[in-house]
Amino acid sequence: MIKKPTEDELREELSNLEDDLAVIESGEMFSIGSTGDQEPVDQQAINVIKRRIAEIKAKLAGDE
Repeated sequence: MIKKPTEDELREELSNLEDDLAVIESGEMFSIGSTGDQEPVDQQAINVIKRRIAEIKAKLAGDE
């Protein structure tokens, strides 16, 4: 049986994902202005994080 996450767990995951996204996006902005050997930002990963954030927000809005 799959355990359904609690509202607190969803809020914690949401916070972590938003933090991760902010770090990735700030790194993306930094790498645009740099000339070193930077790994390219994975746009697909950013889209997955944004999609999961939207899913969690929708679940939390439905629980209220």
